[in-house]
Amino acid sequence: MVLNLKEKVYKSRSMRSVAIHNLFNRTCIFESIQDKEINNSRDFIFKDSIYQVYFSGKYLNHSTDFPLFGLIISQWRNNLSDGIDSSNFVTISLLDVSNLIKIAGNANRESEFKKIKASLARLNSQKIKFRYNKKVKADFIEGRFFENEPKFDFKNKIITMTLTPFLSELYLTNSDITYINFEKLKTMKKEPYMAFFKYLSTHAPGHIDFKLEKLSRILGLLRRGMDESRCREYIVDKLKALVKLKFIWCYKWNPKTKVYRIIQCKHFKKAEAEFVMKNLHSNLDNWKKK
Repeated sequence: MVLNLKEKVYKSRSMRSVAIHNLFNRTCIFESIQDKEINNSRDFIFKDSIYQVYFSGKYLNHSTDFPLFGLIISQWRNNLSDGIDSSNFVTISLLDVSNLIKIAGNANRESEFKKIKASLARLNSQKIKFRYNKKVKADFIEGRFFENEPKFDFKNKIITMTLTPFLSELYLTNSDITYINFEKLKTMKKEPYMAFFKYLSTHAPGHIDFKLEKLSRILGLLRRGMDESRCREYIVDKLKALVKLKFIWCYKWNPKTKVYRIIQCKHFKKAEAEFVMKNLHSNLDNWKKK
């Protein structure tokens, strides 16, 4: 069945521009998680001014699970763009996987894809139920990613899976998506930097002010029971690293409003950063007027 989207689906020519729904970009479904915790289970509620989400299953990280998910979504939307009848049946090559995600060894033995098999199992464990809070009578959308367990076929160097109607319904309006640069994401190197990169990437040039509470929730810090002082310490440490990685030019903390002003490199030239930091009107003021 071909999904009848309300807008044209554009083909992904590379992993530098993949349409990821903001449900996955602006919540902590994918979280900055340590390796020792990655195979633990969770049962969690995320709620902010936009989303109300219930999700359960294994933790999902940014170094393996998020790019693998991105590769799956990219191929699925390419199927839709090509008008393939069985568009929800997705095939990804192990070559594409190994080009995007660091694999042990030379990626020429099945055992070297152990982390990919584990990632597929984590993705397959997810159960998600969500709705938009801004829509008073919005219904919940719920489901899983896959109809059944993905098949890892090392002989033919492919992974196959069938995506569920949940993803089809989620993407139906072809809106609330951000085109994520996964090639850039992998240069962030560490989980917290990737989490920040993913979230900040969803915001337009005028969106430069971010509430401490919002960042703490997105990064999963509140779930871990961190108080305000520890959240600030954590966030500042990561922002310093993002400056060195040339993802952001600068940042500033406002203790009165408990807001971080963050200037992204992709939106402004270095010479503009200081002026923007001092003079640009807050996006939060615009939000209050609505």
